[in-house]
Amino acid sequence: MNWADIGATLGVAGVLVVFGFSCDAWVAKQEESGAADGFTSLMVAFGVVVTLLMLAVLDLLWPTINAGVLGLGAFVCSGTPMLIGSVTLDVRLREKARAAMREIGHG
Repeated sequence: MNWADIGATLGVAGVLVVFGFSCDAWVAKQEESGAADGFTSLMVAFGVVVTLLMLAVLDLLWPTINAGVLGLGAFVCSGTPMLIGSVTLDVRLREKARAAMREIGHG
């Protein structure tokens, strides 16, 4: 283990986290506009491909570490921002729908 490998690993993790937040923002925009209908599987597949590409880089940096452990770390970095964003968007859209229902009920 050397500092260059650690720095490169942190760089890959950073790229995955930024990718996760960026992808989440893009997916949220698509979902709010209705453009994501029927295309969720393609968006998920895109995220998985990017994560696996970064996992390949990690595997080159750390050949002695189990690929499952590296994969788990890669998916945690890229997936956590998307999971948080998805739950946040769902809560926001549900509250918007409830507010609209209350308005209709009181109108």
